[in-house]
Amino acid sequence: MVSAHRHSWSRISKTARVKVELPTGEHASYFLKVLEMDEQGAMMFRGEYESLKTIHAVSPAVAPKPHAWGVYEIGGGAEASFLLEDFRDIGKQVGSFLKILALPPCRS
Repeated sequence: MVSAHRHSWSRISKTARVKVELPTGEHASYFLKVLEMDEQGAMMFRGEYESLKTIHAVSPAVAPKPHAWGVYEIGGGAEASFLLEDFRDIGKQVGSFLKILALPPCRS
């Protein structure tokens, strides 16, 4: 890992931009969301992961590629859920998003 910094704001989860160096020497950025909640958090992130996976498969320009989701213990018997996906700087994507909206519908 090269760095990890809090990114954006969420009422219910903690978010971060994680930068890593891959075995090839290339750098990649990921968006990490963590939610300290019981099974509801895990179900929510699993649903988001599966949704992103399907949308990304049909139209990669519309949704970031999801990489993983899961649950881990944070101590005292409490658990947290996480979701890891490609990082996209949404502020730089506004023009791209408008172009996507102009595309004809995709067939799934």
